Amino acid sequence: MTEYMHRRQSSDKEKTVLVVISIIAALLLWAYVVTQVNPTIRHMIPNVPVQLLNTESLAARGLAVAGPTEYTINVTVEGRRSDIRKLEANQILAEVDLFGWSKGENYIPVTIRMPDSIRLADGKANRIKVVIEELVELNKPVTIVLKGSLPDQTEAGEIVIQPDEIKVSGAKSAVESVQDLQAIIEASELGEEGARLQADLIPVNKDGIKVDTVHLSATFVDIDYELLRIKEVGLIVKLTGELSGGRQPQLTYPETIKIKGRKDVIKDITEIKTDSVDLTKHPEGGAVDLKLQLPDGILPIETYQKIQLIIKPVSQGTRSFQYSAEQVQLRGLPDEYSATSEPSTINISVSGPKEQVDELTAGQLQLFVDAANVKEGRQTLPLQIEAKRGGLSFKPDPSALVFNVGAAKNEQ
Repeated sequence: MTEYMHRRQSSDKEKTVLVVISIIAALLLWAYVVTQVNPTIRHMIPNVPVQLLNTESLAARGLAVAGPTEYTINVTVEGRRSDIRKLEANQILAEVDLFGWSKGENYIPVTIRMPDSIRLADGKANRIKVVIEELVELNKPVTIVLKGSLPDQTEAGEIVIQPDEIKVSGAKSAVESVQDLQAIIEASELGEEGARLQADLIPVNKDGIKVDTVHLSATFVDIDYELLRIKEVGLIVKLTGELSGGRQPQLTYPETIKIKGRKDVIKDITEIKTDSVDLTKHPEGGAVDLKLQLPDGILPIETYQKIQLIIKPVSQGTRSFQYSAEQVQLRGLPDEYSATSEPSTINISVSGPKEQVDELTAGQLQLFVDAANVKEGRQTLPLQIEAKRGGLSFKPDPSALVFNVGAAKNEQ
């Protein structure tokens, strides 16, 4: 009996030891899981957006946030690995309350909200620098920006912008940096019939860079336009009076100009005249601004907004040359006719700029008659003269020659 009891006691002790060992092993396993498998870790979440609260309270006091209004911070959090892994960026909420802050540089604490199982690693709130300035409102002009190329021989005509100024409000430095408001239109949208377009507005600074931190009283404008045709036409300069001393004006001006107008208006225009220029008012010559007589709806293109007539007084000279009738060419004489001129001596009086007249030779003048429409018999044909030099005038004596026209003789 004693031996039995002894064995039983030994067995109970062994069981107790096993239970204790199991408990210790479980505790050790739990501690391992807690400290090694799911430990406490830190994690940095970059670029968490910061919301600005109570901006309207600044506006009520005539203030506004200057510079970028989109702030971000990096947030370092701490928690169990499993909780950190489940953490999403949108579960971190960062806010800054602007109520009560004043003009100048302000370092305002950021309130951070997150799930209860997560905490800030250092326990300290971040601060961000917020610059607060005076709230101002200024009118800024609207400028058209045309993108692309217009069709050949066309140009944008008058463009009416409604409204042509827009109120821009915001922090003083931002508003004052706005040079103008660009209304961008595509050239492909313009047609010759004209139309009304709407264009969005982009506030830009002097370098053409968009200013994002301002508010516009309107975000678009209406644009009325017309597309004009371009045409090259002759320029007719009207002169009155004479230069003194028998001098003649040597004139320099563009023989043609380019004008623009609606297609239906410009199609029948072939020349543009100027107001008269009185030579007696310019005895020594010089440059004279020409005033164009433009029909309604017609304008010169930009290159011809200012056109000048250059007047150079030139002394005149006169010379005479003598020719025989045999030296006159018959041009265009039909093959079935032959013609002979009656004997005649021809005197040609040449007048023009003295320098040119003095250098002229008899061989530089070509005398001819137009014989294309002659008939048989005695014909009187006007004498014509060609010269290799321009700016000269000719007076032939006689002014016409007599030719005897007959049938051409066949050569055997």
